[in-house]
Amino acid sequence: MPDTAPLTIQPLPLPEHEFRTLPGRMRRHAAERPDHPALREGERMLTWAQTCALAERAAALMIRKGLTRRAVVSIVADTPLDYCVAYLAGLAAGGCVAPMPVTAADATLATMIADAGAPCVVASASQKDRVEAILASKPGLANVAKLALDFEAEGWTKLLDMDLPAPGEDGSGGELPEIEPEDLFNIIYSSGTTGIPKGIVHTHLFRSRQMPRFTANGVSPDSRTLLTTPLYSNTTLVAMIATLAEGGTVTFLPKWDTPTWLGLVESQKITCCMLVPVLIQRLFKAEELAKTDISSLELTICTSSPLAAATKNEIIARWPGRFIELYGLTEGGVSAMLDLKAFPDKSGSVGQPALGSDLVLLDDDDRPVPQGEVGEVVGRSPAMMAGYHGRDDLTEKALLRLEDGRVVFRSGDLGRIDEDGFLYIVGRKKDMIISGGFNIYATDLEEALHAHPDVQEVGVVGAPSEAWGETPVAGVVLRPGASADAQAILDGANANLGKTQRVSALHVLDALPRNAVGKVLKPDLLAAVKDRAPDAVMSR
Repeated sequence: MPDTAPLTIQPLPLPEHEFRTLPGRMRRHAAERPDHPALREGERMLTWAQTCALAERAAALMIRKGLTRRAVVSIVADTPLDYCVAYLAGLAAGGCVAPMPVTAADATLATMIADAGAPCVVASASQKDRVEAILASKPGLANVAKLALDFEAEGWTKLLDMDLPAPGEDGSGGELPEIEPEDLFNIIYSSGTTGIPKGIVHTHLFRSRQMPRFTANGVSPDSRTLLTTPLYSNTTLVAMIATLAEGGTVTFLPKWDTPTWLGLVESQKITCCMLVPVLIQRLFKAEELAKTDISSLELTICTSSPLAAATKNEIIARWPGRFIELYGLTEGGVSAMLDLKAFPDKSGSVGQPALGSDLVLLDDDDRPVPQGEVGEVVGRSPAMMAGYHGRDDLTEKALLRLEDGRVVFRSGDLGRIDEDGFLYIVGRKKDMIISGGFNIYATDLEEALHAHPDVQEVGVVGAPSEAWGETPVAGVVLRPGASADAQAILDGANANLGKTQRVSALHVLDALPRNAVGKVLKPDLLAAVKDRAPDAVMSR
């Protein structure tokens, strides 16, 4: 009889792993290297001693304001240094931090804050009015404690203040809690393009088990890491947490500016950075790159969306240090890493399964596909989410029990694995274009269009077609100063594609619609090109 028991998440073991919490590591760094820089933003700098003291005083305040162990503290802010201290404070208090996307619409943000059920909400000055309106609009949020990062106002309590009593100093006898592996670390709301994002719950064990993959690739107490993507994104958090866990220094650049980023790398001798593909493209087209000394970079990590083949070739030729492309999900379970310069002949892939991970490709009937064929990427790893917040139904839907009993997580991505175990992503299962009964993978078409030297960015979507059901349509952004003819770009790409793959229309755009960490929003791209005349059409 088939096993009908509810599916539960089963992380793989990580032999010889020592569980250590981030708040515990913070206290250790404050004791062992009190004067070492921990956080930088602009002219501001906090040492490890200052960071620990400020975070623990804020943690004691959160507890006095109603934050109990495993309860949630929501953060709605865009001031990264203060944000980071508040994040550390929430963890030190035994709470679960929910970093909220400030780019979300007010209605979506209100729903997420209500979903988190936080007794405390932290806000920056720029978000104060939004948060007040949201809390006032929902009866269940009327008693939420409002904690201010960088302002003072009636009804708000200043969170970050060295004059606040440290844990136990106010006579309450309160101490910060000891944290257990299964205690909740954070809720990350997925960057969905439709509906309400799901809350992905991580535990302290999840975060602790992520650390070895970063230390193995060079993150150390001497690391100086530069971050510029938002702190509500897991992309930013994995690099921030890894650096802080080792006692290194994190520098924040709140808003991307290419000359400023390059200047910080040079002046602070940055050794590590986390980037997304669109930012790397901006760096390569900047004249300042050739004039700036970025040789201090020892490790660059790139994630959130696949890098174009042409960009990877440029990285191999021009970028200093190691370059690691990360493929994975915020939920965990499915994870691969490509050390690009060590495996230049595998630059089209996203690498091999990350430390301790297990990947399988399945067909439409959930059976393993032969090596080299395309299937949905599923897997498990030592770091897997605890589940979707308050949605056991969605959690179980994301899981699958294989015939051998393994419970794996569905990625929704389509890929193939070569004879050496390298994974190649060909697209999203839901984004696969079915034209005339044939499966077409947008990634193949995007690579063909990227081959033209004047193409900077490209996205391909399936547009409705009476004749074929769907037909591939492309949006491209040209390099600055490019004068290429749109028809020539389309014809050149189609000449290198199979008859059933060919792109039917091409639109030259000023920019592709992207989210805060650079992923192309395919539904938005389809909407942008749907009702406009193409700049080129497929030659018959």
